[in-house]
Amino acid sequence: MNHLFQMVRFNESENYYSNIDDIDIDILNEYSQNLLHHAVAKDRVEIAVDLIARGINVNQKDYNGQTPLHYAAVHRRTEIVREIINGGGDVNIRDNYGNNALWTAVFNARGNYEIVKLFTDKGGDALTKNKAGRSPLDFARQIGDKKLIEILTRSSV
Repeated sequence: MNHLFQMVRFNESENYYSNIDDIDIDILNEYSQNLLHHAVAKDRVEIAVDLIARGINVNQKDYNGQTPLHYAAVHRRTEIVREIINGGGDVNIRDNYGNNALWTAVFNARGNYEIVKLFTDKGGDALTKNKAGRSPLDFARQIGDKKLIEILTRSSV
């Protein structure tokens, strides 16, 4: 099992493709991460697209309750966000802290609004409060990011 995670991690595409047909696509590591979590974290777009096409669970939660979409939001992987959403990724799954992927995207936006727009266009809830009682819109207001506020306000009308 670990050898496939290593192949994804170190971008050993040739070995990945020669071994992927022999395993259960939804294998998990000790942190409840699947191969897609690793492909997203390491920006292995080609492998991520292949895993999604093979039917990997795009909504698998890791030990923190984070899905591959949360990882894509943290690492600002726009292309992978699109692929996961198109592959059935649920933008409103909450992690153990109550944050949906939109919340994670807003927190990590740093001037990059495209991922935030992708999530809001697909129904990401800007008003959902996490366990701390804060919504993505609340956070945008706290940091005073006018563009984020505009995007999130428009999506919650």
